[in-house]
This record gives sequence, structure tokens and C-alpha cells, in this order.
Amino acid sequence: MMMMMFYRTSILISTLLVGILSSETAFASCQGGIAQDDPTFKYTSKSGVKRSCKNISRKPKRIRRMCRLPEVQSHCMLTCGGSCCVDDDIFEFPMIWGDNQQRCEFITKNTKQLWKRRQTYCEGNGNGNGATETDSEKIRSMCPNACNLTCDETGKPVLVPTTSPPPPNNPKPPTNNNNNNNGRPNILLILADDVGTGDVYTMDKVQMPNLNALMGKGIKFTDAHSTPLCAPSRYMLLSGNYPHRGRNPNGTWNMIQGDTNQFMDGQVSIAQVLKESGGYDTFMAGKYHIGGRVPLKPGAVLNKNNLLSDDGHDWNNQPLFDGPQDIGFGKSYMTDEGIQGGPYSWFRNGYLEGRDEVVTWQVGDHVTASGGTSIILNSNEGVASWDSTLYNQILVKETEEFMEEHLQKRPGDPMFMYVALGSVHEPHSPPVSYIDGQPVAGVHETGHLDLLAEMDMVVGSLVDMIEKKQLAEDTIIIFASDNGGLGKRLGSDEYGHDSNGILRGAKGTIYEGGSRIPMIMRHDGTIP
Repeated sequence: MMMMMFYRTSILISTLLVGILSSETAFASCQGGIAQDDPTFKYTSKSGVKRSCKNISRKPKRIRRMCRLPEVQSHCMLTCGGSCCVDDDIFEFPMIWGDNQQRCEFITKNTKQLWKRRQTYCEGNGNGNGATETDSEKIRSMCPNACNLTCDETGKPVLVPTTSPPPPNNPKPPTNNNNNNNGRPNILLILADDVGTGDVYTMDKVQMPNLNALMGKGIKFTDAHSTPLCAPSRYMLLSGNYPHRGRNPNGTWNMIQGDTNQFMDGQVSIAQVLKESGGYDTFMAGKYHIGGRVPLKPGAVLNKNNLLSDDGHDWNNQPLFDGPQDIGFGKSYMTDEGIQGGPYSWFRNGYLEGRDEVVTWQVGDHVTASGGTSIILNSNEGVASWDSTLYNQILVKETEEFMEEHLQKRPGDPMFMYVALGSVHEPHSPPVSYIDGQPVAGVHETGHLDLLAEMDMVVGSLVDMIEKKQLAEDTIIIFASDNGGLGKRLGSDEYGHDSNGILRGAKGTIYEGGSRIPMIMRHDGTIP
């Protein structure tokens, strides 16, 4: 089996993060405890451009990009925010768990844990997650270099610790006023459903201004691959593992398939890594599709036919076990199987919403309060307010609310937002109109094409949130699909559209039409 794209994506995101967080350097010079740049240094880029430390310091995004290079770090100490403080070689401090004692070098010796250890020991506040204020004050005074402090001419620390300070000679911080993340970029990961390369790269039936703009400002991957089916690829994306490394070789598809989700004991998600090692505020909205376990009352057994209404299922007091909240997502608003299957209900942070309005939805078309036609493919329980036509717009609303709350409560921390769309999986039930009033249903020849148009609108809304908050230089935006497109079986081909373009096969096949996917990545000032 070929190397899978989602495995690469998880590793790529992790590598970017670790590269940003772990900047231990050898410095040019220290005069009286103050870092100095090497005035004779010239760095020659691949394009042949020579840049001095002073030249690098003129632009914040240039600092972020260039100061990751060891050669630049070692010669441009002042520009890159280095420290000349000297740690006490024999000082020891207690770990926050157990009775072990550690020296200053413990804080910096593991670059993957560098940010977390500085936060825990250098900035502890005694809240149970870090050292007490008294211990932290002592650690800062004895381990100023490990805590990344700035020292005066006598070598004594004079500033409070920060995990990645702005360059001392730059009047503006390297990030904007809305999001001073200490060099840790936000990540917005948009995962489409059953969207092929022909649905994006060679589309001529639907106008896609937002995806085209994303490609224009970023990179379009022409040879990105996933598994040809949805549940296995979502586990791959979140875990960085091949599907067969999980609990079920073919994936765990819903909450009635087993006692746990697809993750094996000891495996961690990218959300968990970012949250615990990078201090990220993590959020997931949309299609979960990797399993979980229904919470049961003592002595009760699972009723697969009545997942929401059975009295033995303890939805009033417990969340879905092994839900997003158990794999690293601090906040989530999700459905088990998207719009394709039941239960037709939303779960907030694992807890069922609308427990008192459970009904049984029968196969067929159902006119909704929004005026659209919600389609049920498989009879199952759900909430009375279920409306498949509004699925993607709900995700936009929830993501926007998360971002607003984050910027109010945790403006100094980065965000990881995973938005798993319903588009364009069956049933094809486009909304009457989009959030801004643009008509959607009936604009194109098929519901499939209408949903592709709405998908572009959703991407536009999510990217617009980033741009309006002036976070584009601080955010990695990724758009991808879980597998190849739907092919020629749903009517759009009759109007000259093939979701996989010239590729053979479609979703569910071993041909490239099943595995090759659209993937776009944008990070202003860094990508491309």
C-alpha cells in the first residue's frame, strides 16, 4: 500500500509545531549578560539572497521563518530573542509528581516537551498543573536560561519568563495583537467528505472562488492520497497511523460497532499532542466517524435499535465514551456518522443534545422548518429538530463561536480547529440558501453540484474568520478530503462532470480515483 496522505499530514503538522517550539540555540556573543548579533554574518538563501541579522529583524514574518534555521539562530542571537543567562549547575527542584529532584537541564533537554515544561515549572501557579508560585520563583532565579529569561549586565534575570519572546530590537511582536501565540501557529483543518480532485482542481460546472483563492495563496498538492474509505482515513488523519494499526483493520464506523473507538490503548491523537505539548486550545466540529461507546447505567446492556431512547442508556448523566473529549479535543460539537446514518443528533463535548425530543426518523424526504428537504437514508432515532440541509452551516456557526470565545479567554494560546464537513456525502440535501442568503438548492443541475457550491461557501466563511481577525500569518489552513470522489453514479456525470476527473475509479475502489484527493495548504509568509 502506498504511503498515505493523511499519515503525512499528521506528521507534517507535528513537525511544523515541534520545529517552532524547540528553538535551543548556540549564540553569537554575550556581553555583560546581553545577547548580541554577529555584525559580519550573512545568510545566503537558496535563491541566492544574502541577509544580515539586521535585515532579518526588519520583518516579523522573516524573523519567524529565518530564526528557525540553526545557522541564523547562532549568529543572530539578539534578533532571534536568545538568552545569555547562566543556570546554576547544582540547583535541584522537585517534580510536580513523585519525590524526584531535577536540575535546570531537565526543562530543556526534551525539545518536544520544552514549552510544556517551561509553563509547568517556570510559570507555575499552584493550580494543580504546575509548580507553586514559590517554587517557580526559585526555579526562575536559579534556571534563568532554561526558563528563557533576559538578564542584565550582572547576569541576573530581569524579565518574566516567556516561551518565545519577541525580538528585543523589534518594536512589533512577531504576531499580531489579536493572537500572540509565541510562535505557535493556529491550525484550521477542513476535511471534506467524498470530494475528488475533479470536484476542485478541474471543476467547470460550479464556481469555486474561495477554494481557488485558497490555492492562489497557498500550495495545491497534486499527488495527495488517503484510504479509499472514510472511517479508516479519519483515524489515520487523527492518529498518524495506517488503518490496520487501529482496533479494526477496516475502521470503526459508529458507536454500536464496539466498546471503544478506533484508537488502541496507548495511541494518541494529533489533538492530544497539540493540547498537552503545545498548549493548544483544541476544537472539533462535524463528522466523528471513528466509533465510541454508549454510556450505560449499571447492569444495562446496549440496545442497538434504540440508541437514544433506551432507559438503560445514561445520556442524561454521561457523555459518549471515547468521544472527541477523550482524544484531546477540549471542545466539540459532533455527530456520529455525519448525515449518512443515525443517530440523527448532535453531541456537545460528548453529551447528547435534545434528549427530550427523541423521535424515530424513517427513510425518505422530510420538509424542515428551514424550508429545505432533509433526507434520511437509513431509519434510526434522532432529535426532532434534525435537518441535514443545515449541517455545514451549523459547523460554521459553532467554529465561529469557538474562535470568539477563545480570543476572549485564551488570546495568548494557539487554536487547533478540526472541521469535518458533511459535503458531499449522500444524501444530497442542499439548503435552500446559505448563511448570507445566497441561494443553493436548485441552482445547479444536481444536488451534488449544489453541495459542492455550498462547500466552497463554507470554506470562504471559515477562511474569512481567520482573515477578519488578522490571523492569516499565524494560521496554517489545510483543506483536504477523506477519500476520492463519488464518480459517475449520482447524476452529475450526465451533465459532463466527473468528481475524479481523468482518474480511473471512485470512492471505495483501489484505483487512483478512490485514493487521490484534493489537498491545499496555506500559511501566509511561510507557505508557499
